[in-house]
Amino acid sequence: MKMKPTSRLQQAIRVALYAGIASSFVAYQPVAVAQDDDAELEKVEVTGSRIKRVDVESALPVTVISRDQIDASGQISVADVLRNTTFNSFGSYRETSGNTFQGQALVSLRGLGSSRSLILIDGRRAVLSPVTQGTGVDLNTIPLAMVERIEILSDGASAVYGSDAIGGVINIITRKDFTGTEIMAGIGRPSRPGADEEYASITTGMAGDRGSITAGVSYSRRGIVYDRDRPWSTVNFGDGENYSTTEGLSIFGNNFYRFDNGLFDTVTDEQCAAAGMYRYYDDLYTGGELCTYNYTAYSASTASLAQNSIFVNTNYDINDDTTLYTRATFAQSKSFGRYAPPPDYVYLAADDPGNIWGVDGYLYHRFQGLGPRDTTNYSNVFGMTAGVQGTFSNVEYDAGLRYDRFNFDEFGRNYLLRSTAAEYVADGTYDFINPYNNDEDVLNAMKVTINREGQFKVREVYGTVSFDMFEMASGVVTGAVGGEYRSEDFFDQYDSLSEAGMVGGSAGNSAAGKRTIRSVYGEMVIPVLENLEADVAVRWDDYSDAGSEVSPKVALRWQPLDNVVVRGSYGEGFRAPTLSDLYAKDTYSAEFARDFVNCANQGLGPDECPEAQYDTTFSSNPDLGPETSKQYSLGVVVEPIQDLSVSVDYYRIDLTDAIRGYSVQELINREFAGQDLPEGSEIIRDANGRIVEVIAGPVQNLGEIKTDGIDLNVRWQKDFYRFGQLELNGQLGYVLAYEIDGDDVVNDPGVPDKRALVGATWSKDAIEASWYINYIGSTSQYLATNEDTGNVEQMGSVDAWTTHDVQLRFYTKLDSDIAIGARNLTDEDPPLNVFESGGYDTTLYNARGRVVYLTVRQRF
Repeated sequence: MKMKPTSRLQQAIRVALYAGIASSFVAYQPVAVAQDDDAELEKVEVTGSRIKRVDVESALPVTVISRDQIDASGQISVADVLRNTTFNSFGSYRETSGNTFQGQALVSLRGLGSSRSLILIDGRRAVLSPVTQGTGVDLNTIPLAMVERIEILSDGASAVYGSDAIGGVINIITRKDFTGTEIMAGIGRPSRPGADEEYASITTGMAGDRGSITAGVSYSRRGIVYDRDRPWSTVNFGDGENYSTTEGLSIFGNNFYRFDNGLFDTVTDEQCAAAGMYRYYDDLYTGGELCTYNYTAYSASTASLAQNSIFVNTNYDINDDTTLYTRATFAQSKSFGRYAPPPDYVYLAADDPGNIWGVDGYLYHRFQGLGPRDTTNYSNVFGMTAGVQGTFSNVEYDAGLRYDRFNFDEFGRNYLLRSTAAEYVADGTYDFINPYNNDEDVLNAMKVTINREGQFKVREVYGTVSFDMFEMASGVVTGAVGGEYRSEDFFDQYDSLSEAGMVGGSAGNSAAGKRTIRSVYGEMVIPVLENLEADVAVRWDDYSDAGSEVSPKVALRWQPLDNVVVRGSYGEGFRAPTLSDLYAKDTYSAEFARDFVNCANQGLGPDECPEAQYDTTFSSNPDLGPETSKQYSLGVVVEPIQDLSVSVDYYRIDLTDAIRGYSVQELINREFAGQDLPEGSEIIRDANGRIVEVIAGPVQNLGEIKTDGIDLNVRWQKDFYRFGQLELNGQLGYVLAYEIDGDDVVNDPGVPDKRALVGATWSKDAIEASWYINYIGSTSQYLATNEDTGNVEQMGSVDAWTTHDVQLRFYTKLDSDIAIGARNLTDEDPPLNVFESGGYDTTLYNARGRVVYLTVRQRF
């Protein structure tokens, strides 16, 4: 049986994760069905509805992560808490060194991408990040210290919240009505070099007869992780000058691509060694050997991140029926990333003084003398919300103003000015044979500092009223109506040299745009029968640049028995194209990919096909339309015995007109499979079949994504009196299918079908102990086409990942507590995959190893 490498749109998953840009977590508590008769039934607004109700009445699957659960997780950021949930099906972007997002942290519900996962703060949209060009919310700008709880609606909600609420909604509820003062400090130390943690916060509040104020400051820091400090990302040397093939070696060392025969030539062994480079025996490019560069000696895999924040929440009762409220936040973060000295290829004519080979060609060179490329990113986020809420007769109202601004500045040092470098290499001014044998004046003339700045600014006016409409035999029909007017203003500006493609080792495109959004919505809760409730909602959104959409939703809740609830919903949603989707300038980037076409021509299989970088152009598209979706859910919540709750929910999401672009790897795979490339896309090859340039084309409304799955949640708690209290939690997310244009990619690389979280918490008197097990299922390693049948088959295996997180907390008589814990107690490596750049999938796993931490908290 013959196999050839291909991809069943694996890269489309990456696009969905980025372009649409778990360590420890306490499993959520399912909705309790029965309630004690003596319990007070307070009506509250639940995420996914504008109408307040008794919290157990919701027809929607809502996960609640309490403050106590957050503390027990041992995590130091909102991002770490959220990315560890089973709803973050295929992982999401985390802080990474050496790319444009760097210190950002995103979340991707149901694997549909950060732009299809709506993030709210106290029910209002969180500001989008200009670093990601508006494709997601940077969770690292939301301080964990200000969080009271996190609610996750694992169902679509465009009928309530508008665009982006396709994969689900995350509502971060901030601390309010806090009294006293709480001081917390802690450290975390990994078992491997890098990623050291320090964090501290002060939260204080006071309350009186007419109002309250809660405020806090916080700081956290996590250190950088270098590639050289992890065995899977550094070069593994063999005997002498030979070494095994790894992802840590680059053709940008000292190699010359000859135009006369289409092969690479290189410097001598002595010259290669003198430049601090290494021999690589290669059949594809030379038929012999290359002089390659070990970039992992300098590069970092994970960027460092430091955060500072301030928040203030106030409430003031004007009278018994009217309350003024404000929320103000300021968050600042700084991330640092390091990559190897800049690489570039330089054209040399046969008669150039610097050309030692005497034929026309390209020199693939690493400009080591310039030093490593260091990038520092500064982000500042300010948010202010002010409003009034209250009651008038039987009408409840909430109206207010919101202003959010996200600014960032980025500086990159030791980058290459390509025009000067090309001139100096060609005329012999620059000694490329020994990059360290150059005058400082020569190096400084080739060196350039790049910069980037951006802003995303939002202004919003909103208002909602809810009221009892009329009474039926089975109860009162309640309703809510409201509207919003929002303006968005965005820019992401690169320096002129980077925009023009004149900087070696860097790429980027500027983008800018503005728009306004008008929205009107309504909702009704109808008690059809005493045990059957219908929630009907509809919303109209009008975008000044992308047209208008109407989003309806119907949810039913049926309680045939006191301990059984059956729930189901149908809804339609949409996602408007981002401002960068519509208006960004062309992007020039050096993209990693494996050229299976050229490898096959050279007789090489998938395991032998090396990864290389290719000059690539991506484009925006002002003619994009919105994505649209249909969502279905059906579930049951049961309490079979006292203290045991079980819920099972089925979901299905059908997304059409999905907005995405084609990756270089996907275009190569299409060409290799003999398929036509999409309109506007092109792979340009030279006479010898090697890729010269890739035109990826514009983003488009390309096709369909369909996914369905099952969520299972189990919670049991028992009071053993003098032996303490025990609580067991279990959460399983099982993806039945994830289809892109008809191809099911579940269990493809990076697409696990299962994620689970199982935990136990025992407490007695002044001691509390927790143990949580996190599980991510195995996937295939790569895909190949069976040439006999033409079927795409999953090949190899990436191991499942199981980690254990433990914590022991002691409470003192001085109103303080001390927590000692470990995340990834058994020090598990991330599952390795040779086809992943860096050795493993960074969206699903982290490489920190075991992290032992100590946290101390004092209350006054």
